[in-house]
Amino acid sequence: MCASGGGVTLNGAMIDPAILSSGSVLVGFALATGRDLYAGRLRRLGRDRSVLTAIHEEITANLDIATNNLALVRHERTLLPQGQGLVNPLDPLGMDFWDLVKLDPPRALLVDTAALANVRRVARLTPQVNEMMRTREAFRTSSPLLGMTMTAGGGKWPAGTGSWVPVVDEYDSLIENWLTQLIGALQSLQPAVRVWKSHP
Repeated sequence: MCASGGGVTLNGAMIDPAILSSGSVLVGFALATGRDLYAGRLRRLGRDRSVLTAIHEEITANLDIATNNLALVRHERTLLPQGQGLVNPLDPLGMDFWDLVKLDPPRALLVDTAALANVRRVARLTPQVNEMMRTREAFRTSSPLLGMTMTAGGGKWPAGTGSWVPVVDEYDSLIENWLTQLIGALQSLQPAVRVWKSHP
């Protein structure tokens, strides 16, 4: 291949400059496209890693909060027969990670169908638990039953027990059940998230 005054020759044959120009444009286009695809993949991996880190942090925090709330509810259920209850409200659980996941889930999550099912389970249980804790707290602070006592006992509640006690016990029973399910789902997600984070 050599250049002469009128064009380029290859093995003695003249190559049209338009073909050379078109070839250069195609090579440049292919290189630019490859670069953009690679840069896009790196951005996606970085975004996925950030989302997975946020998921892991929220799962860990929610697991701690749910475990603490469960211990408090179980403790309160031992106090209720004596007409006592907890003073502090239960802590609400975070739900921010689900907004990240449902809009643009990380690829690692899409291929792990069992973990995705657990993420959906956590996303379903968390607002239910939060709502039950919210209504329980509203009842505990503003119910007209707070100043009343039961005149006739029944079951484990003797006469003279505050009328609010059986209702709070029912709330606590439901919250205990849902928190137990939620803790199981959160625990089952932790190993999967650790694996996702370690493999780009």
